[in-house]
Amino acid sequence: MENVTLVNIDFNDQINNVGYDDNKEALKKAEVKPESKSVQDLVDSIIAEIDRTVKAINDDTLLVFKNSKSGNKLVSIDPSYRMVQKVRNGYRTKVGYGKKNERIGLPKTPSSKIPERRFKDEEGFDPIIEYFQIVKQAIKSGFFNTNLEGLLESFRERAKKGQEAQNNA
Repeated sequence: MENVTLVNIDFNDQINNVGYDDNKEALKKAEVKPESKSVQDLVDSIIAEIDRTVKAINDDTLLVFKNSKSGNKLVSIDPSYRMVQKVRNGYRTKVGYGKKNERIGLPKTPSSKIPERRFKDEEGFDPIIEYFQIVKQAIKSGFFNTNLEGLLESFRERAKKGQEAQNNA
């Protein structure tokens, strides 16, 4: 075995130049103030998602084909497209907002939502595209703005409750 010569260094001086110290304040995340959304932001987001879904239908990138264990081909929808789902013998459309695709209520009846529509496989995607175009025009015209304001208010209430729960924990 070789002789190892230990060099006398000040370890603390060297590590002070990298990383962070054991101060818990240094470990806290920077306060990030959430940016508030407007109704127009919601409208733009929903329209962009509708356009993205229609583009995927037209480009034939909406469907995903998989092989089952028995060798049969299974058809499903790419899960990143939240407004269309594959159901037995067809497709279901649901127009909503955000990652959870929260449905938007109809004006004057906030408890009711934009109805989900089902389409048979035999009909193809043309009726689905037509449905999305009708909904898109209604959203652009401001038909759902009061309901989008209600959705924004529910987001604010949930954020406030979450903040209170976090502060109490």
